[in-house]
Amino acid sequence: MDIPKWQILLLVLTFFIGVWAAILMILTYFSKTHTWLLPVFAVGLGAPRWCQMLWGTSSLALYIPWAGSGGPYLGISLWLWLGVLDAVQGVGLGMILLQTLSRLHVCATLALAQVIGSICVMIARATAPNRLGPGTVFPDAAKWDFSDGIKGVYGVFVKNTSG
Repeated sequence: MDIPKWQILLLVLTFFIGVWAAILMILTYFSKTHTWLLPVFAVGLGAPRWCQMLWGTSSLALYIPWAGSGGPYLGISLWLWLGVLDAVQGVGLGMILLQTLSRLHVCATLALAQVIGSICVMIARATAPNRLGPGTVFPDAAKWDFSDGIKGVYGVFVKNTSG
């Protein structure tokens, strides 16, 4: 089922204006008495960007049979929710840097993080089995065969080399 682009736009606006503003209002209210609430909350979120990338590239959002015709909307909504959590985490980590380091140290930390991140991405891009996308090295959860138990999941991760 295709979702009209205007409905996707409404979902994006709802999450990145409505939900984002609501979360920040709640955290701002409680941060008046507990200044470290937002940074600790952000660190406690774990890895929402990783989850968002997994959700977007593993075809999980394409296979939500129990949601019926709402499946595509649920898939996009979860992807957007993870994006909002990633944005909250970015704000929290930025606050940690600003509350613990001087401006010079924040600048140096961010610059060094950018350099390290760029080097890691270049090495990963140069050495990856499939350099241009998830391809066959990333699991496609929409193709999992749960009737085979663990073999059904394992077969998604391993490229079939037989005949």
